[in-house]
Amino acid sequence: MKKHLYLYIVSSLISGLFASVGLAMPRFTIEGSTLTSAQKTQIAGQFVSAYELLPPIMRIRLEGRIKFDHYQLKAIPMEAHVAGEVNKDGIIQINSNLLNKPELVTRILVHELSHVYDFLKVIPQDIRSQIRDCEIWKDHYRDYGVPDSCELYQKTRTTVSTMPDFLDAAGWYQTLNGKGLRIDNTTFGFRSPDPYEATNPKEMFAVNMEYFLTDREYQCRRPSLYRYLAKHFSYQPFGEQACPKTLAFVDPQFDKAQQAIRVINPNRVYAIHYLLAGSGEGIMSAFGHSMVRVIMCAPERTTVGPECLKDIQHHIVLSFRAFVDSPQINGWAGLTGAYASRLFFIPFPQIINEYNISELRDLFSYPLALSREQIQSFLERAVETHWSYNSNYYFLSNNCAVEIMNLFKAGIANPSLMNSREQTPKSVLFELKRKNMISNEVDFENLENAKERGYYFTSYEKTLDQALSVIRTLSGQKYSIKKWAEMDPEERRALYGSVRFGDSGSYRKWSAAFLFLERYLEKQVTQSTYNRFLQGDIDQKSEAGQQTKKYVDSILKIFTFDQELTGPSSLVKAGYGIPSQPELSQVQEYLYKIKERRDQNLSQVDLLLKKLIQLYGADEIEQTRANIAMFAQGMKVN
Repeated sequence: MKKHLYLYIVSSLISGLFASVGLAMPRFTIEGSTLTSAQKTQIAGQFVSAYELLPPIMRIRLEGRIKFDHYQLKAIPMEAHVAGEVNKDGIIQINSNLLNKPELVTRILVHELSHVYDFLKVIPQDIRSQIRDCEIWKDHYRDYGVPDSCELYQKTRTTVSTMPDFLDAAGWYQTLNGKGLRIDNTTFGFRSPDPYEATNPKEMFAVNMEYFLTDREYQCRRPSLYRYLAKHFSYQPFGEQACPKTLAFVDPQFDKAQQAIRVINPNRVYAIHYLLAGSGEGIMSAFGHSMVRVIMCAPERTTVGPECLKDIQHHIVLSFRAFVDSPQINGWAGLTGAYASRLFFIPFPQIINEYNISELRDLFSYPLALSREQIQSFLERAVETHWSYNSNYYFLSNNCAVEIMNLFKAGIANPSLMNSREQTPKSVLFELKRKNMISNEVDFENLENAKERGYYFTSYEKTLDQALSVIRTLSGQKYSIKKWAEMDPEERRALYGSVRFGDSGSYRKWSAAFLFLERYLEKQVTQSTYNRFLQGDIDQKSEAGQQTKKYVDSILKIFTFDQELTGPSSLVKAGYGIPSQPELSQVQEYLYKIKERRDQNLSQVDLLLKKLIQLYGADEIEQTRANIAMFAQGMKVN
């Protein structure tokens, strides 16, 4: 009799609460042999609180489509690492050891109710029609193959957690072989609000529902998933939040601590470009390199427009790269995923120096046809990725092209991109063009015009060739840049002295060409020497080789000091997702502390490198510098 009276009182209480908001009352019972009446009342109240947190459309769907007549709430002792569980019959189990934490119990109930909602398999009509059409196709046209669009929904079995756009937002990207398959782990493993979300996509959805509905900061910390959930439910739990206008990232190349954290203001971004580096000579660069160029306007500009293309010093490049925590690069490691992958934010002038000058590769900057809203969401996703991305670099299967395309899919949320699985930089470009995402504002058939307007950045090879053309003309011999660089310094010096001129003007022009090329080669020889001994190309049997190995080993021991800067998630000790302003302040203080150690380590590395060059390659470098002195003297002839 007392039990029936208790349930009647609880039922009446809940009926009154839900009648006041115009929604049907969910039916439930509370079980647990060791529960007191007070605990049952507590659980009942927390269930009501959790249910009230749910978006209205979610409650309507739960009440209208559940296949069981009531929820069963069971509070029982469970293992310490288990907070709660639910099955498809609506039985929700709560760890009774947590009943003294009412806020946590409410979140557990939100979590488990989210699973129940996910089980309903509420799929929009247009997608259901597409799935049905694909089933017909498979049954009747199997010999013709399945259309690519059908692969997206082959594994769709739930309301949210198996939907392709949710999986992209959650970092569970599609595998290259498609067929609806996804990678084994979420790539958003760093700065997680709860590591349990990485268990599988179902838990990813439920955990993020907890924070979506209970954490006012969630919109600013995880904007991609917030945007997805807000759209799915047509609901904003706390209304529109005033997130910071600027998006912060760590610049690993900082000179002063106060410059280590830089920001992007989306309102000051004119455009987003797909930046393609031309092919290089090495195996790792043979297919080019995929990047993104952010056209930031200079601070002094009063308007955001095409003139910002000229503000190259302020442009930022987003580039996925293998994070190598050692100066020795192992090609096999790059093929087998031994290196972590990170999204670097790099000043555009540094990219120009790296590709145009050092590697003699062209850069093509293709403007994307994006709305202001898409630019905002893309930049938010990029910064989220910068702080949270956790994956490994594979030269063939998870390279720059794959990761940039995934960034586009999750950041721009263009449905036509969802099944794109490109794995080379040029195929990414082709796909973007095919989906009409490349703006037609520039004609790359006219490279000279594209160069003048800031869309094409030519290799330094053309500038070098201008100097070399002087030598070809005056000597009557044909030389290519590659052949010239392969000559010994003595050969270049002998050629310089082999030609006599009757006038000083021709001699100065001759000397200027040699000097220009030799200064370039000095940098290349130094870098080449550095690469040779760091890649293990040393004779360890010789005395010099043994000494070289000793210096290299010393560098390896101290070279990991920048690892924190290229893995920014480790710098922030609190919070999750995009760091808050107070958390960024703490990062700044931490960077002040490590700057001194960084400078000290850099000094040690520089000293060791000088000793290495003296042991290994000093002769070629010294002769190149002697050439520079000789050619410079020739410039002074009257």
